[in-house]
Amino acid sequence: MQNTYQENRRRREKRVTPTQRVWVTAYTVQQRYGGPEEGGWYYDDYTPEETVYCRRGKALEVEQELLERHKPYLPGGFYGSVRGGFRIDVRIETRYQGSTTRRTPVWS
Repeated sequence: MQNTYQENRRRREKRVTPTQRVWVTAYTVQQRYGGPEEGGWYYDDYTPEETVYCRRGKALEVEQELLERHKPYLPGGFYGSVRGGFRIDVRIETRYQGSTTRRTPVWS
């Protein structure tokens, strides 16, 4: 069974107390070319735009604020197309900017 981001998030939320500190980060997500293997492949590149450090009990409220603040930058349907484009993804994380793409993944 493949774990999705939402399933992993639910598991993490069970371990986090309402007073624990977490980071809420808004990411710009773009498709990047990974390499020519298997006819060419792409990966999601997560670039942090804004990070807020807060208590877990307030994290959902901060998440909504970040979504509203970055709403004008939401794409018009170009994410993942040949023309480029991006989307905004807001995540609640226990590590500082934990979803940032640090290097190009390797095809396996």
